[in-house]
Amino acid sequence: MGKTKLILSILILIFTFSCSLKKQKCEFSLFEELNEVPFPKNVNIIECSKSRQNITWIYLKFDKSDINSFISQSNMHKYSDEINDSVNEADKLLGSDDYRTIKNADLITNDKYKLSEKTESIYIVEKMRQKLYLTYIIDTNTGELYGEIEYPELNIHL
Repeated sequence: MGKTKLILSILILIFTFSCSLKKQKCEFSLFEELNEVPFPKNVNIIECSKSRQNITWIYLKFDKSDINSFISQSNMHKYSDEINDSVNEADKLLGSDDYRTIKNADLITNDKYKLSEKTESIYIVEKMRQKLYLTYIIDTNTGELYGEIEYPELNIHL
C-alpha cells in the first residue's frame, strides 16, 4: 500500500511540474499580462508554438461556463464582415479587418483549426501593450481560443 501511495504522489508531482513547464513555454503569463485578464484556472492548453521569429501563439480550450465572462472582461467584439470606409480600395478587396485577422490566424496555424469557417460564433480582440500586439479569437460554440503575440521586428542591419 505504501508503494502505491508513493508512486501516485510521484506521478501527481510529475504531472504538476510538466503543466507548469508547458505554461512557461507557451508564455502563458505574458498573454495574461498583455490582456490584463487572467485565463480561467481550468483552461486546457491544446497547443502552443513560435511559428515565426516574431510570433508566439497558443490554442486553448475553455469550459463553456468561462467563455462569456472572458469575452466581456477582454472587451472582445463579435466577428463582423463590415469594411471600414476609411480603408483604401486595395485593402477593401482583402475583406474586413476581422476577416483578415482570422485568415492570418489560419495561415499561422497552417489551417489546422479552420477559424475562418466558424465566423458565426467568433469573438475577437486586438490590443497593443508594451509594444507587443495581442490577438484573441474565441469560438463560443467550442470554447476554443486562439491567442497570438506579435513582437516588433528588429531592424538590425549588419
